[in-house]
Amino acid sequence: MSQVVIPLEFERYLQDRIINGQAPDMNEMIFAYIPGLDPEQTIDRNQGLPDPSYWVYQQDVMQQAKLNDDAIIYSLVIPGEVKKFTFNAIYLHDKQTANSCGLVVHKMTETKEPEMSSVRSCVQQYSGAASIAKIHVTPESWQIDYHARLYGIDDDLRLACWDLFGDASFLGNGFQVKASDGGYQCSPGVGYVGGLRCVNDALTTLSNVQAGDGIYLDVRWQGDVLSRWATQWKLVVSATSLTDYVDHGTQHYVTQIAAVKANGSVTDLRHLGIDESKLPNATTTRKGVVALATDGNVKTGKGTGVISPRQLKQALDQFGGFGQPVDLGMITDNTALDSAPTGLIHFASDLITGKSTECQGVKIQHPDGDYSIIAGSGSQQEPALFFFHSVQNKWSTTLTHRTLYVENLLKGNQNWNVEGDAGELTTSPQNFAAGQEFSHGWFCGSDVTGIYLDSQTGAVYATAGTIFREYPLSTTAGLYASVTDANGLQTYADALETNGIRLAVEQATGQVRLTIDLSVYTSGIKIAALSYGRGLIPVISDDDSERAARGGYILIKDFRSRTKIWPDGTCDISMRATAGKAAAAYRNPLPITIKTFSTELGDSATANHWGGDAEVIIVIDSKNMPKSNNDIWLRTNHPTINVDTLIHIKARVA
Repeated sequence: MSQVVIPLEFERYLQDRIINGQAPDMNEMIFAYIPGLDPEQTIDRNQGLPDPSYWVYQQDVMQQAKLNDDAIIYSLVIPGEVKKFTFNAIYLHDKQTANSCGLVVHKMTETKEPEMSSVRSCVQQYSGAASIAKIHVTPESWQIDYHARLYGIDDDLRLACWDLFGDASFLGNGFQVKASDGGYQCSPGVGYVGGLRCVNDALTTLSNVQAGDGIYLDVRWQGDVLSRWATQWKLVVSATSLTDYVDHGTQHYVTQIAAVKANGSVTDLRHLGIDESKLPNATTTRKGVVALATDGNVKTGKGTGVISPRQLKQALDQFGGFGQPVDLGMITDNTALDSAPTGLIHFASDLITGKSTECQGVKIQHPDGDYSIIAGSGSQQEPALFFFHSVQNKWSTTLTHRTLYVENLLKGNQNWNVEGDAGELTTSPQNFAAGQEFSHGWFCGSDVTGIYLDSQTGAVYATAGTIFREYPLSTTAGLYASVTDANGLQTYADALETNGIRLAVEQATGQVRLTIDLSVYTSGIKIAALSYGRGLIPVISDDDSERAARGGYILIKDFRSRTKIWPDGTCDISMRATAGKAAAAYRNPLPITIKTFSTELGDSATANHWGGDAEVIIVIDSKNMPKSNNDIWLRTNHPTINVDTLIHIKARVA
């Protein structure tokens, strides 16, 4: 409920204006907050404007109109950018004349919120008001809500631009972000985001940009009831992805225009020009958009872009007479390939496998003149793929047989780098007796003489003897055993008498046994394999070879320690050490470097007296441990001597 009254002072003001031939001029509204005001109480007509200390906001009247002969309406629009204020009284007066208050309104307390526009109207009623105030315009002439219509016009224009430019598109260098003198700048120019036209009039410097950040353009269409609406935009730097959003009823359109790489360089993510996806593609019968194919799409045959004459020539030059294979006949010298044309070729040669092999392939020539040939064996021969490069001037068999690669069931110690019970292979020749395990899983079938591991090829050589290894299977069905020598030549098991390899089930153990006659392989044994199917055996690292043999870890050992290193980067260290007497910490070097010791991250260490004396207490010195990556510090309660200890450490490898 509210109370409205025309104060008595308005009558005196009105009389004075009429006598002087002037119309009353109610040109300002004052908003006030009167503490303790009761809007239900009748307003005393003797009052006028309150003391200015109660005023919270004032604004000129923006429109006035005739409601009828005896009533006039005064209106204004409080803009959204006006700060928050609270009021419970409104006063209408002539700001040019003292004691001219023409209307007092007492109402319930109300708050004008920020970012919220507000329309306020006051009606003043007295006999002949319109004629006296010389106001003849009715409110219908200006109290019309054009917002919906204008918004529709604006949005139609925005959608038309969106149809042409898509979600985001830029012209030339507009809004391009570049690194400059250790900082980042956004170039002036024009862009369209969500159909709204953005104009950057000057070079803009971006602040607080870090590696990995994205640079975004945030755009909105904004204005107020009486102002000109326009596109408002801002540049936003964010480490997280940003998308369109609505804030206080205003739609924001967001697009990423750049990304900062780890090295500080900038990736330009702007789309340039019109949005081709919204326009029809050109056909043989219809005009439309045509895009030039990239070199990558030409090479891979992807996309629908148009190929340029340069790209066409570049694509066909490497094939020469493409589609017309050239028969080179019998090649007895690799130099005969120099004059062969690029493109598809057919030939026969004994230079590849040592016997006459018919091949079909392709020759590809580099602009420098060097060339490569990739060829496959003929259909009447065992499938194989060969490779030749003019610089090396030699052939290689890159892929063979029906499969490409097969898994070695004997992957554990595939590289001969894990010790056996009787010793381990070194680069110096050794002798082992029948039955001895000279390398993990490998035993001597007979006395072996002069066996060693070549440091250059990684292959095993020996003067004489047989070796064997067993695998826990009871049948050889589907299994293939092979030996790959230091030159990459792979031989499959037949019999010891024919090719030095035998695969059979050993009656005594009931397991599959692979036996190799070392004297047959004078070119060394690089890989001994057991597999399902024929094919190349993948080369693995020494670490993988050892981990497969030991159950997942790598072992480092010396005269006082054993260290297991696991794939997750943790390690277990067991070692003899010394604890300092009389609680003085003693430094013991570790066999490897570990990360800074931290029990919160799972590191642990235990120590025991070597002699097992329960009265001797070994203490790991926590004060020094976090300071070192290469040592462990121990102390004891023994008063006179340093004590030998056995310690176990679980840590993370540095």
